This record gives sequence, structure tokens and C-alpha cells, in this order.
Amino acid sequence: MRKGLMVVCSLLLLALAVGCKGNLKSSNCTPQCGGKECGSDGCEGTCGACGPGNMCGTDGMCLSSFCGNGRIEQNESCDYAIAAGVGSCVLGCVDDGNSCTNEQFFGSPQMCDAKCTRFEIIECVDGDGCCPAACPNDSDCSLTCDDGVVDDLETCDPVASCPTDPLTDCPDDGDACTTPIVTGNPAACSSLCGTTDITDCIDDDGCCPVGCTPPDAGGDTADTDCDSMCGDGLVTGPENCDNAIVAPDMGFCPADPATDCPDPGADPCMVAEIVGMATDCSAVCNVRTITAVANGDGCCPAAGTPGTDDDCAAVCGNNIVESGETCDSMIAAGNVGACPPNLAACDDADACTTDAYAGTVAACTAECTNTDVMAPVAADGCCYFAGTVAAEIADCQSLCDDYCTMATTFCTEAELGVGNALFNDDNASGSALDECQTVCAAFGFTIRQPATVNFVDDDGFDTMACRLYHLGLADPAVDAMGPMTHCGHAVELLNPVCNMAP
Repeated sequence: MRKGLMVVCSLLLLALAVGCKGNLKSSNCTPQCGGKECGSDGCEGTCGACGPGNMCGTDGMCLSSFCGNGRIEQNESCDYAIAAGVGSCVLGCVDDGNSCTNEQFFGSPQMCDAKCTRFEIIECVDGDGCCPAACPNDSDCSLTCDDGVVDDLETCDPVASCPTDPLTDCPDDGDACTTPIVTGNPAACSSLCGTTDITDCIDDDGCCPVGCTPPDAGGDTADTDCDSMCGDGLVTGPENCDNAIVAPDMGFCPADPATDCPDPGADPCMVAEIVGMATDCSAVCNVRTITAVANGDGCCPAAGTPGTDDDCAAVCGNNIVESGETCDSMIAAGNVGACPPNLAACDDADACTTDAYAGTVAACTAECTNTDVMAPVAADGCCYFAGTVAAEIADCQSLCDDYCTMATTFCTEAELGVGNALFNDDNASGSALDECQTVCAAFGFTIRQPATVNFVDDDGFDTMACRLYHLGLADPAVDAMGPMTHCGHAVELLNPVCNMAP
């Protein structure tokens, strides 16, 4: 009992030393099985075995070995899934026209072993049209050989003209995958040049027989004369896939990026696409980054903005004022689109507007509003005319001062003629100014018009702006006829312009 237990323990220790793959041949060798499912481990062991219906590929991965998978594999001469060309299955034999050769069809396309083999006839058979070298009495041998005449049973005559050495006497048929042969009997004037197919994978002989593969495919079927060929069931050379391989086997040509390519991930600007074509075995999956702006594709590329791509949301701090923003925090102060930092920045130096600040710089929503004062407020700095100047004399006095100074300077008797001065300037003590101030304080004005209406002179509205405008034009230095034309416009009772109904 104890002896049996020791044996079991020894076997267990051996199994642990070997591992789950292969046989450990040398304690100084480290098996190299990383990423491999089968094949040699580099230490005279294996990296695993493939299951039924599979075979080990040259890359150490298990591949389907079923007939009909579009690949030429061990023990196969063709594969019926290959439609045409190298690797496709023949359906029968073609007579080469040589009576001393016999073509025989073996296997079947369904078993992937269909092939046509050519044999040289060496048996003496009367009536088969062949006169083999060892059959002088064969009825197919000529009885008049070497008379210089090629009769029905002869292929050559005289004997000296009959081929005997295939390398020197037979023409090159231009096919690297055939070997010249001489069939028949030169001595009986029945020898004939023919060919036999090369089937072995031999390097540098110029031929890539059916079943042989390019060198980079590896294995016993490798042949340096084989070039990568699209449709041969192998991904070799510059190929990215092979259209004879059926999905989902490794090496198939992707056709639909949604099902045949890896998921590019959650980033809507990363999309899977297929580059190349299955027809030339160049198709391959690629992940592309969207760079062009396009509405409705779910992606906002690096160059996109809400104004150019409806998939883009406004980004505060990108130097662009976008939809939903009033400014951008990265635009330097003084430039269009810069964010006002606080209420002080909203001061427009106009006492007749109310300044307000809204939003935040951090959200790129900061903005100033300057709203016109819509009611008279004493001593607010705004001369708001609604009623008379006297109602807001503290705010409007400076305007009356300007008005009276120009009126008593430009609209005097000296300019308009005796008795036509706007205000009495006969008294040098300044009674004309006093008279003007009294008149100005009694003016009844409408609200000053918005900037969009007569923003220069308020023509057609009873405003101080209108009167000051026309007094400015009454300056003889501006217009020699100015006093005669404009002084009358600046006084309420005589004014045909500034006192008109709107």
C-alpha cells in the first residue's frame, strides 16, 4: 500500500513539473508557449493539441481542418470552397493527346482530394495506340520503321529523328510545373515528347505545385517559388485576408464593419471602417477618427463648433463665442467677445441709462445691459425731459447753460437784424442770458428719442438735443447763412422743426 502511494506521488510531482502542456525534456530549457495553442514549445515538447476537426497553424494557433474551409491543408490536394485558380478542385482529366500516356482521376472534390494523375504506358497492349520500348511485337509498333516515311503507326522516321533524351530532344512547353518525358519506343519509330506534372514542393525550381504555399506560411508545404495568391486560402505576403477563408475563421476578409470589425468603443468620433477590398485580399478593419464636421453623426470633431456642427455643445474657454454664450472667458479684455468681469465694467458713462450685470465669466454668460432711464429722478445726473426743465433743473441746468450761451452768441441782432434776436441783448449787464435761462426752464419736452430714431438731432421731436443741434448749425463759422436758417428752429414758439408733433 505504501509503495503504491509513493508511485502515485512521484507521478503527481512529475505532472506538476511538466505542467499542462507537453513534456519537459530539459530542466535547462524554458518552454515558449506564450500566446500559442499548439505546436512546439521550443524544448522538444508541445504547447497543446488541437481538438477534432482542427489543425495547428504555423502561428501556433488551432485552425479548422475541415474540407471546405477554403484552405489547402495536410492530406488535401484542393478545397472545393476555392472557386477557381490555385487550390480549386478539378472535376476530371484532360487528354494530353499523347497515346503513350494515360490520365487517371482520383478522389473527389467533396473530399478535397480530387486530382488528375498522368501515367506513362509501359505495358504491351495491342490496339492502344502506344508502342512501348519493351514491346517490339506490339501491334501498335511500326513494321516499316526507318524507311524515312512516317506511317500511321509511327510518330517519327527515320530512327535518328526520334526523340530519346527529354532534356535535349524535347521542346520547352513554357510551363515550369511540368517535366519533359519521352514516351514510346524510338527504335520502333514511336517515341514522342510529353510532360509530367511536378507535384513536390521544391525550392527554386520555378514551380509552385498545387498544395504548396509561400515561404512565409511555413511548414512542409513551403516553396520559395510560391507567391502569395489571393484566393488560395492562405494569408501570405502583402495580403491582409484571403477571400477563400470563410468567416469566422481567422484570416477571412471583413465585409461589414458593424459585424466583422472590433468595436471602436464608446467615443462617437471613433468609427470602424474597412480599408481595401476582398477581391484582392487587401480588406482590413481600421478605426478612424472623425475630423470633418457633419450634422447628426453624433460626433463633435476637434474643429467643430455649435455653429458648424449640431453635434457640438458650447465650450466655455475656447476663444469662441458659441450658441448659448454671451462671451468667452479666454478672449482678452478689449476684444469683441470678451467677458465683462463685473458691474463696474458695464458703465457706459451715460447718466440716462441704468447699468446692469448678469451671468458669470466662468460659464461664459456674463453680459452688460444699459437700459434707458424711463422716469425723471432728481439729481441722478440724467436730464430726463418729461414736463418742464424746472422739474429736473439740477440735472438739466448744464444743458440750459449750453443752450443759452449759443443762443445769445449766434442768434443776436447782429446776426439776425435789429429786433430779431432770440433774446434781448441790448442790456450789456447780461439780461439776455437771464431771459434765456427763464425761457429754457419753462421748456416743455418730450422724452429723448432712442438712438435708432433721428439719433443726431431728434428732428420732429420736442427735445433739447434738437435745439442744441440747430444752434450748433447757427454758428456763422459753420454756415454763413446758419443764423438766418437755424436760429428760429431753436426756440419753442418759433420752432417749425423741433416743436412739431412726432
